[in-house]
Amino acid sequence: MTDGKTCIGQALDGMRFPAPPSASYFDGAYSSMRESLLSKIGRDRLQYIIQTNATMITMYWNISNEIIRRQNENDGGASVSDRWR
Repeated sequence: MTDGKTCIGQALDGMRFPAPPSASYFDGAYSSMRESLLSKIGRDRLQYIIQTNATMITMYWNISNEIIRRQNENDGGASVSDRWR
């Protein structure tokens, strides 16, 4: 390591943890790989959020259609949701 720091924290029962190397320790390939991974994580996270929102919208749409269907079966005036309380 180039920064001279070899351990972090205090020793506990004789154990010490090595200090991470400074950013200048890594070459350009590491930086490129890191940026690529962070970009992929960001894209995947956005995709999961969109999928989750679409699934929830479909679920609420199905619930509302079921309520409307049952209300229509009960002469249109009976409130299905009032009976759930």
